[in-house]
Amino acid sequence: MQRKSETDPGAGCVAAKVTRLLPVGLVVIALGCSAGIRWRLDTFERVHAESRAAQKLTMVYLRNWYSVACTEFEENVLKTPVVIEATADLICVPLEYDLDRSLAEKWRIPQSPGIVIVSPAGDVLARRWGKISQEELLQSIEQSRRIHGGVSAEPASP
Repeated sequence: MQRKSETDPGAGCVAAKVTRLLPVGLVVIALGCSAGIRWRLDTFERVHAESRAAQKLTMVYLRNWYSVACTEFEENVLKTPVVIEATADLICVPLEYDLDRSLAEKWRIPQSPGIVIVSPAGDVLARRWGKISQEELLQSIEQSRRIHGGVSAEPASP
């Protein structure tokens, strides 16, 4: 059996993936493993590719594991039955704000917690950050559905 070494170019890739996904795994533990929002634990690019193929909206949750505001948002908004039901047909991905700062900047999310709803074509349909109420999140989801509803069911060309 061949071992990966420091001279093996693939060795760093494995470590980088583990290092990158560890905080996301911690998010899932923090958010709970019981019934709730079905989080996809992967990069935005991979999850959004799934959304494009299925012609579904992607809801991105940008959080910091150490943020009290994020914990409160998770407990008081994301775990409520009405939000769980409202997100059932979305493809949802949690991202660590500090690790995915380039996406946060691209989407103009200046702080966590942040929510971005992205169309299959990659357009930002809604964005919120800071203290987000259940009502505000539900409004963003509904607004995104209305905008997406006018979009053709044909996949967007690359």
